[in-house]
Amino acid sequence: MLSSIVVSFIAIFALAMSQNKHFKVLFKRQLTMSVERILSFLGWFGLLLSQGLLFQEPNIGLSYLYWLSWLSISIVIISLVLSYFHKAPRRG
Repeated sequence: MLSSIVVSFIAIFALAMSQNKHFKVLFKRQLTMSVERILSFLGWFGLLLSQGLLFQEPNIGLSYLYWLSWLSISIVIISLVLSYFHKAPRRG
């Protein structure tokens, strides 16, 4: 279950970074089309992989509910971190 949560968190982060506005906030440069496609693919593949990891759990229904809950929490965490970096004072 923990591996599924970690993979889904990384996948959501990759999907967020595949958008130019979020990428520019963290890395201060434009997102190229090839990097956007790679991050998007990695994000969707990671979400599918994290769902596949749930099949190893004994109670698949409850595990899926936990996965959806942690997915929602990870989206909130990533959005809070991105909004912090967006509003953080610029140095230099």
